Amino acid sequence: MPPDAMTVRLHLYRIRVVKVVADLPERLEVVIKDLRSVVRCPFCGFRTTKVHETKRKKIKDLPVSGRPVTLIWLRRRFTCDNCSERHTETHPMIEGKITTRLARAIVKDATQLSITEIARRDGLSWHNVMALVTAWSKRLGDHRRKKPCPVLLVDETSLRRRHRYVTQVLNGDTGELLATIPHRDARALSSFFAAQGHRWCRRVKVVVSDGSKSYRAAIEAHVGHATHVLDRFHVVRWFASGLIEVRRRVQRGEPGQVPVFSPVIFRTRYLQLARAEHLDGDQFGRLAVALTEDPELLCAWKLLQQLYGIYDATDEAEAEDRIEAFVRAWDETQIPEFRSVLKALVEWLPEILAFHREGGISNGRLEGSIICTGERAVIHVTDEAQEGSAVAWATRYLQRCLRRGRRSLDRIVPALEALEANEVKERRGPVPGVRGRGSPSLRGRRRSRLGVEGVALPPVTHPGRDRPWP
Repeated sequence: MPPDAMTVRLHLYRIRVVKVVADLPERLEVVIKDLRSVVRCPFCGFRTTKVHETKRKKIKDLPVSGRPVTLIWLRRRFTCDNCSERHTETHPMIEGKITTRLARAIVKDATQLSITEIARRDGLSWHNVMALVTAWSKRLGDHRRKKPCPVLLVDETSLRRRHRYVTQVLNGDTGELLATIPHRDARALSSFFAAQGHRWCRRVKVVVSDGSKSYRAAIEAHVGHATHVLDRFHVVRWFASGLIEVRRRVQRGEPGQVPVFSPVIFRTRYLQLARAEHLDGDQFGRLAVALTEDPELLCAWKLLQQLYGIYDATDEAEAEDRIEAFVRAWDETQIPEFRSVLKALVEWLPEILAFHREGGISNGRLEGSIICTGERAVIHVTDEAQEGSAVAWATRYLQRCLRRGRRSLDRIVPALEALEANEVKERRGPVPGVRGRGSPSLRGRRRSRLGVEGVALPPVTHPGRDRPWP
């Protein structure tokens, strides 16, 4: 069957259609050639027009109306008249065995389809498609990392649960992933900053990260001029850990008691972590019944609501006042499980307050694109007699620092050192003789109220109700 003599427009730069080989419903094949007649020798730079030979090379192009398109390129091999070297011509719109526009389409589709599906659809091998996507991904990554990034989001994730942890760096303005670095230590993040260079690092204004000391060390070493903000999600998780430990301790009954856990307290464990204004009337009533069963749990819940209010503050000064109110309330109750929360406030106070200074920025964009995995809980075996004096002194010192405006770490470090100097031993994993994991054993020990009875905390009211909490 003779080929159709129709005119085909490929819209490719510097390409002319020589003839149409096949114009069928199932495929389209055309012969093309480069429009140039004079080329420069890549060895000596002189111009040449002498063609040594011409070979045909099949190039895949974008499909037209569902038909696969094959371009038969009449590729010429030139001989230089000056140095007698031979070279084969290249074209900017052809990359290997496919056109550049098909390569861009493959890379774009790789975000939605698998490599196998793309290879089957375009009639390419799996290895060629994978190599193309890898090369273009590296090219796009280099282009992204060259652009200035005033807001940087840093967090960790695991490619496999509890194994192969990586550090992810995201552009906070555009949401583009800048790098996925193996490991989650200071060396990993420092390697990223070192690869970016000093000029790029000087343009970083804000860095948002989790409560990792390794990340903080790398940030201070390379982008110390930037404002370091502690992510709100991780801070709220620290706040909630205090109430969770209190609930685990108070819900467990005496040895031999059936059921082992208090059903009312256990079934409302998720309502206890919610903000009061987010609960409806039925949920609020169920929570009230559970909290009235144990006065210490009620005090812990009120402390948690006070901590939640830190992020409701309109500015940094109001946030300082709310932190000071929480410290005073905790000093009256002395609930041991909130001691770790106090230590976190002491150690990360500037980074927590920077949240209000930078307009409430967080790395929630990064959290939505990775899987967060929690570490095993640390079990504190507390001794009220040993920790009372040091914690009380640290509490008073923190209050004085807040009142006098001493918000830098060098002013608050003595309080943290006092807590760590008197810190009791910590141990990880399940405690022998206790069902479950993450709760200290209370067998043979008396549950102490620690003076919670009769403490007057600020009442918390439900929206739309006049009566305060009991």
